[in-house]
Amino acid sequence: MGITTTLVGASWGVGTVMYCNALRKVAYFKRPWEHLVVGIACAYGAHKLVQAENFLRDRVMYEVELNMEKNKDKYEGQFRDILGDKFDDFFASK
Repeated sequence: MGITTTLVGASWGVGTVMYCNALRKVAYFKRPWEHLVVGIACAYGAHKLVQAENFLRDRVMYEVELNMEKNKDKYEGQFRDILGDKFDDFFASK
């Protein structure tokens, strides 16, 4: 989530402005401030996208663990078949 995400987002932003300028058949860097603004905006957007992905991954795992704990007694046999060796990791005695 570091420099790579920032560079990819900025590249998408600058590339988008250059593509728009190419479609209009003007110089690629006709208004350089547009490249700066859109590059920064896309870098910020890419950074936030990675943050949201990590947050949602953690949230989904939290909800799955809650539901598994709630239904442990009801579906213990199925959970053992699905999880295999990792069953004890999820349902360690507390």
